Amino acid sequence: QGALLVMQRPELTRLEDTNGDGKADRYRTVWDGFGMTGNYHEFAFGPARGPDGALYVSLNLASSGAGIFKDAASDAAIRGLFFAGTIRSWQVVLPELGIVDGPFQITALEFTGDYSAEVSFDLTLESAGQLNFTPL
Repeated sequence: QGALLVMQRPELTRLEDTNGDGKADRYRTVWDGFGMTGNYHEFAFGPARGPDGALYVSLNLASSGAGIFKDAASDAAIRGLFFAGTIRSWQVVLPELGIVDGPFQITALEFTGDYSAEVSFDLTLESAGQLNFTPL
């Protein structure tokens, strides 16, 4: 009889093989209080065991980037962080939910343009350590 923890959107689930046939036949919710919404850009990874023995999960949210780039200098700074693989502190505001802050790494940065020469981008942050959540 074995068990396995898996992270799925939006919960951490314990899969149990109660009769020893090598197949999960019991699914138990370990934690589902992550505060995820219906936004399809939200996703999760884990769990992974840290050097301290604790289990960690990663909650992630892709952004349209609206309002983030203000000028060429900040655009260059974001590209620099992405290509260098830099982990830095970010504060992500989730409207009507709360604020998540802590270390993140930009894991995807995609630019697109349209016929009127407007440029937009998708930015994906992946948590890289302990995060703090402050409800609004």
